[in-house]
Amino acid sequence: MNFVKKHFFFYNIQEMDSFKVTHILDLGKTMIKRYGVDCICLDPFNYLELQGDKETQHENIGELLRTLKKFSVKHNINVTLVAHPRKMEKNNGEYKVPTLYDIAQSSHFFNATDVGMVMHRNFNAEIGEPQNSMYIQKMKYHFRGKLGSVEYYFDPETGRYSENGTYDSLVDYLFTQNNLF
Repeated sequence: MNFVKKHFFFYNIQEMDSFKVTHILDLGKTMIKRYGVDCICLDPFNYLELQGDKETQHENIGELLRTLKKFSVKHNINVTLVAHPRKMEKNNGEYKVPTLYDIAQSSHFFNATDVGMVMHRNFNAEIGEPQNSMYIQKMKYHFRGKLGSVEYYFDPETGRYSENGTYDSLVDYLFTQNNLF
């Protein structure tokens, strides 16, 4: 918990007066100056008040993503936006893997991002099978990574995920060796 307290800062959304992007980015500037924050995660997207005088939601989303990109570059930080897809269709009882085009009626989530990741849950998975997959669907710069996917196993007893079902990933190692906490 000491690691989390030292490195993670959360806004209490129940006390926030505004969910306008400009207001949230102003709070982000304060966190950058005060604590040296180098990553801001906005979760979930649908809480943000889209500002803009554009005629369509599609155009306002494009403006939002440009604003976040400019802020990221100006302050040399990572800005992560968590957005949920529309209701996905089922194929043989299983939900299809969403794409970046399935988010909030806007192709900008694919076109304007540098890195685009999608999480997919297999609701029909048995214990011992991977229940979740992460798909890297866009990687603008090849030196930062590549397209692909990773499967994750879930252990209901511990509430933890692992890449191989044995829970010996680097994160698991750090937790069990008390290197972080």
